[in-house]
Amino acid sequence: MADTAQVIATRELTLDGSPPVSVELYAPTQSDLSDDFQCGYKIEGIGAQKVKFAYGVDSLQALLLAMQSIGADLYSSDAAKTGQLRWLGQLDLGIPVPKSIEDLVPKSG
Repeated sequence: MADTAQVIATRELTLDGSPPVSVELYAPTQSDLSDDFQCGYKIEGIGAQKVKFAYGVDSLQALLLAMQSIGADLYSSDAAKTGQLRWLGQLDLGIPVPKSIEDLVPKSG
């Protein structure tokens, strides 16, 4: 998918002492397996570094769930937990997470 999918959003994060971490979010598409939609994303620099997918009943739900999955992957990483992962110098990476893990997002101020 990553070779032909349209990238609709990117973000670059800094990782102390390492190359940057990049995030790519792909446009939602109709799933080949059902009437649902899928939305792919890839995080390079930490983790598995492969395209992952979130699924929804429509393209908007798939997009929102993919963004929350990105947040979950990033905030649950060792790099974020140890305070080494930043966006614009902040520990809050500006990416949504599911309500069940909101406590992982650093509070600003």
